[in-house]
Amino acid sequence: MTISTIELPLLLKNLKKVFGEKIHGPVNSNVREYQLVCEPEHLHQIANFLLVRGVKKLVAINAWRENQQKVKLAYYFIAKIGPDGLDSKIAVIVVLDPDKKTLESLTDLFVNARIFESEISSKLDLKFQITK
Repeated sequence: MTISTIELPLLLKNLKKVFGEKIHGPVNSNVREYQLVCEPEHLHQIANFLLVRGVKKLVAINAWRENQQKVKLAYYFIAKIGPDGLDSKIAVIVVLDPDKKTLESLTDLFVNARIFESEISSKLDLKFQITK
């Protein structure tokens, strides 16, 4: 399986154009799966960008501690993109420094985020802050 950064769907080209250097590295793609990495402070804006452009499903949030230090969270969205309109997975990954204990909640955008965030909070001593 080859990972490439060519032929991104328009949604992701525009995301990269709008957020530019706020997204670290290329948007990787692999057979209807796309992955990007951003700073925690840009997660809410990126999720809102996706929602406004028709991405209506947040299907999971995975979180893990890497080397007993940084916490990584992967937010998985499902979107119908590309010429065939098939479901595609978009993973937005954020990395928290060890001393960071709060992250902006996505529950105002995706109600089901509450379930994932609650579970992560109890396991990793991380708080999700609702801002509005």
